[in-house]
Amino acid sequence: MQRFLASWVGVSFGLSSALAGISVHGVSPIRWGQSNGTLGVGNTTVEDFEDVNLAPGLKVLWESPAGNVGPTAVLPNVFNPLTDDGFGNAFVGGAFDGTHCLLNTRTNDTFSYNDSGSYGDVTFLFDPPVRIVGFSVHQNETDLGLFINGVNKGKLSTLTGLSPNGGKYGYIVIQATDSDTISSVKIKNGSVPSGDGFTFDHLAFSTAPNPSVEVHGISPTIWGIDNTSLGVANAIFEDFEDAALVPQLAVGWEAPAGTIAPSNTLPHLFNPVTNDPFGTAFLNGVWDGSRCVISGLGNQSFNYSAGTNWGDILFTFSTPQQRVGFSVQQIDGPTRVMVNERDIGDFATISGLAALGGRQGFFRVKSLSGPSINSIRFANNRVGAFGDGIAFDHLTLGGRCLQDLNDDELVDDADFSIFVVAYNLLDCADPTMAPGCPADLNGDGLVDDADFSIFVVGYNVLLCP
Repeated sequence: MQRFLASWVGVSFGLSSALAGISVHGVSPIRWGQSNGTLGVGNTTVEDFEDVNLAPGLKVLWESPAGNVGPTAVLPNVFNPLTDDGFGNAFVGGAFDGTHCLLNTRTNDTFSYNDSGSYGDVTFLFDPPVRIVGFSVHQNETDLGLFINGVNKGKLSTLTGLSPNGGKYGYIVIQATDSDTISSVKIKNGSVPSGDGFTFDHLAFSTAPNPSVEVHGISPTIWGIDNTSLGVANAIFEDFEDAALVPQLAVGWEAPAGTIAPSNTLPHLFNPVTNDPFGTAFLNGVWDGSRCVISGLGNQSFNYSAGTNWGDILFTFSTPQQRVGFSVQQIDGPTRVMVNERDIGDFATISGLAALGGRQGFFRVKSLSGPSINSIRFANNRVGAFGDGIAFDHLTLGGRCLQDLNDDELVDDADFSIFVVAYNLLDCADPTMAPGCPADLNGDGLVDDADFSIFVVGYNVLLCP
């Protein structure tokens, strides 16, 4: 027993999310008109430019060679691209929702398309400063510059991966993390006045920060281990083996081909061996049992090239949770994660797990402000078409991290020192053993190699869920 403990070496640590400053990302125009939750801008005020009065805290400034207007909280005009453009139909389609949008002219109305001096820059100003801003962009034929708080952040195409196309450009999401805030967002019309005309809509903003969460990814080398070793002893878990889900959980899907609202009952069961006539992509997606849940609309597989049926998957919790985890398999490309309808980042970046197909590993989200996780969405390929199939299994709610012997939310050298003392004593009945014998992780009355095998998995992972 002593030799086994002394001979163990090697510790690998997971990666937690710790992003600072201002982040910018884009949402493909395929998601045009979708909900705040889908866009990742939930819990925000939305200005839709349907009337001249802007939402409290928002002002707009127009700057162009022909003149400037603002900052103002009252629009000079409202602009309906179907009825208010006397020069053509270039801006038809610019309304994200409703019938009106904001134009980059000082009158919020069109000028001749050849009047380049009248089409300029637009700045959104926020008082008080905000933590998140989102807006749609339409009809820009040239690349646009982005300035945040007066600082040049570069070209939108570089920041977002979206390309000017003279139509629906997409949706821009800007977020401030840590103590940073956003007081102004300026969209620059080319490096020099280019005369390009474009519109904005569905301007979402909020002073509320993203949910305070800690994200952790565990290597796929632990695939299939028991809950105690995983660090979620006594968790409620869902293995998707039958249609009825655990009471707190509902699952929904959103794809171009349709939407299925979150339900506590799966519309279909999915066994990757027997229920996928299109290939073997999900064969390794099962953590335990024979079934899992996938991002195919309604928990079904479709032709792998049928991108319209592969979309977002949404997990909702009727009782807010502090800890949620699940296995992830088969992510092939960029996938954003949203908690409580707020985008918290790219899956691979925040988890440290590779998005290269195959088994990604076990993904865990922990609220740092008590039980407050109401939903988790995996947003499927934000800057391109949908199309990525993703498998999930062994969804865990709550659970205890038994390896955290000093209750500090870490499994580290301090816990190792406690474990060693108990391991040397061996017998839980020893009068010098710590009360309750917390190092007896399998509950057999001894602290031995079996317990060490459990402890070392948590020690490798470092963070409790």
